[in-house]
Amino acid sequence: MFRGHSEVMSRYKLRTEMGRDYSDDLELIFAELPKFTKTLDQLTTSLDNWLYFMCHATELDSVPAVLGQDPAIVHAFAIADRAGWTEGELHVQQNREMFLGSLRRTLQGGNTRAVAEAREEAMAQGLAEEGRERGLERGLERGLERGLELGHTAAQQHIARNLLAHLDDAVIAAATGMAGASG
Repeated sequence: MFRGHSEVMSRYKLRTEMGRDYSDDLELIFAELPKFTKTLDQLTTSLDNWLYFMCHATELDSVPAVLGQDPAIVHAFAIADRAGWTEGELHVQQNREMFLGSLRRTLQGGNTRAVAEAREEAMAQGLAEEGRERGLERGLERGLERGLELGHTAAQQHIARNLLAHLDDAVIAAATGMAGASG
């Protein structure tokens, strides 16, 4: 692009017709990717990493360890990877992400109920001053156990309901550990 200039990066400032800098805040920076020839083991700076990524993103099947240190490059790789997906693949991934989000919310709801039950049980114990601490611990343990059971059961039911449209009852029962799996 800029013949006679061997550097990968070129910086330019705009000047007025009178020869003064247009603005200290405005600068044009060009990266001539064909001039960037470093290999993975030669990368030393963050700029090197980004230039390598831009030059080789279409050739990479996964993020090389050197580039994986930068979360922004990992994110950029995921975006570049998705750009090559078919509409069907995107739809499947979106459904998977929605399902996992729903499952997370279900499990979090079970944990919240467990804490509330633990508090209620501890309060209901009404033990004397010296036994109050022991009662609270027992109540919390029982409440957490019960809440986790409820959360687990709710998650199993949620999974079964989501799978009903796609799988037969035997497969759903095996996946959730529930007998019948009718939701």
